[in-house]
Amino acid sequence: MATKFVCAALLAALCGVGSTALSSLPTCLVQDPKPAAPAAPQEQKAQHPQSKDRPAPPPADAPPLKPIEEPYIEPVQRGDLPERYGARDPIEGLYSVRARFIAGQPVPEGKGYMVIGRRHIMVHFEAPGPNPRIPSMRAQVFTWSRADNAGMVRMVGLVGHGNEADGDWVIEEPGTVQMRRFEARQGVLRVHQDGGSWIDFVRVE
Repeated sequence: MATKFVCAALLAALCGVGSTALSSLPTCLVQDPKPAAPAAPQEQKAQHPQSKDRPAPPPADAPPLKPIEEPYIEPVQRGDLPERYGARDPIEGLYSVRARFIAGQPVPEGKGYMVIGRRHIMVHFEAPGPNPRIPSMRAQVFTWSRADNAGMVRMVGLVGHGNEADGDWVIEEPGTVQMRRFEARQGVLRVHQDGGSWIDFVRVE
């Protein structure tokens, strides 16, 4: 019985001391602290990433750059397309002989072709000669250019050969100059020669 009384007295004493000590402590140590308010987020500066398509701007005191010049392109010459680089002359083409006239009189035309290019003329003729057993033949190559606006053409021989009435062959000397008038009339190209002679050609190509 005595033991229970002693325990009760000690418990009462401890409770009294504890309550007195807690009442003397500061309020901040006795009460639970309030949770701190979250800090306001700092305003982030707007960032503009550098564009990949544009370089960085130069410094303010930098001299201006030189303008970019257009690249120089050398024109490509196409020999297979001559009309792209200049107008063709109206007489250019491939012709065949239609008729021959000597001193204004028709003679057997024989066979023959003439090729007129941009700078060259090639001719080849075969016709009956004064001697029925010896045909008259001629083959020539010229360079040519317009001599005036009236159809006169200047022809300079490069190579040529033909036979005489007796059949002897003659080699023409290179550089020989001939002046011929080319006349286009009613689908025929007439090439005038000396002594009132001419040859009429028709275009094949």
